Amino acid sequence: MSENPTKIGDSHKYNRMNVQPWRIIVAKEISPIVGWMKKTHLASVLKIDEANNAWEGWSEKDFAKKLREKSVIGMVSEIEGTVVAFAVYELAEKEIFLMKFEVAPELQGHTRAEHVLISEIQQKASSKDRGVRLVLPEARENMWKYKFFAKEGFSSRLKRNFFWQNDEDSNKIYNDGYEFSWKIDEKQVEENEKEEN
Repeated sequence: MSENPTKIGDSHKYNRMNVQPWRIIVAKEISPIVGWMKKTHLASVLKIDEANNAWEGWSEKDFAKKLREKSVIGMVSEIEGTVVAFAVYELAEKEIFLMKFEVAPELQGHTRAEHVLISEIQQKASSKDRGVRLVLPEARENMWKYKFFAKEGFSSRLKRNFFWQNDEDSNKIYNDGYEFSWKIDEKQVEENEKEEN
């Protein structure tokens, strides 16, 4: 992936998902189901994306354009038929690059949805001896992600001036980012090689 600063959109008002409190309690006891992202999931995916992003979220056209690329894959995590988390990632030779990883705000940290989803992606990476990587803007609303990815075994490092956007006078404003990366351990690589032979 390019090391050049990545442009981000203007911030917009935070919109919460319409998830009832009782759903949170019920969701704790239900195992999420992970599957491929379909067109029927898009409306829910867009709501979750908009609710989570301080920066401009993707539009329906953005999702459609990205998912048409052969190397880009979308996945969702569902509870009782409702999409509660999703991921969009790009397959490269040596890594899986996470473009999007979002969970419905009311359910962040209250379900296993995000854990099951990232575990599925890590498993896919492990099968091909790939790593997993993502870069997040430095922002208060991303704090849950920092904690979550650290808990899931990701290492992190600060990337200065990685993101940028234009102000009202078309001047570039730079924002730091945090790169999170996960690599399969050597023992797992050896086990994969034994299974192939």
